[in-house]
Amino acid sequence: MTSPTPSSAAQSLAFQDSCGSRGSPSGEWWPVVASSSRELLASVRSRYCGDAYINASGWLQAASFSEAEAAQDFAERLAEATGERFWIADPLRP
Repeated sequence: MTSPTPSSAAQSLAFQDSCGSRGSPSGEWWPVVASSSRELLASVRSRYCGDAYINASGWLQAASFSEAEAAQDFAERLAEATGERFWIADPLRP
């Protein structure tokens, strides 16, 4: 019997203390979010993004990116890795 092989998305996601962009020259941020769940938050924090949290809107926020394309890519990889729906929330502007 063979063991299941992790998806390519799961393989490309490694634990990081902090996920997302380090800075935003434009001041605009694209949050990657999911429906709030204690179980999902614990999983994302322990496996992918140590600083994931429940934001003021009540969503699980895994990361923020300075570019929408980077946020979309990360949301898709995180969704594939976790089996949960992640998406980009409205951008935060200065």
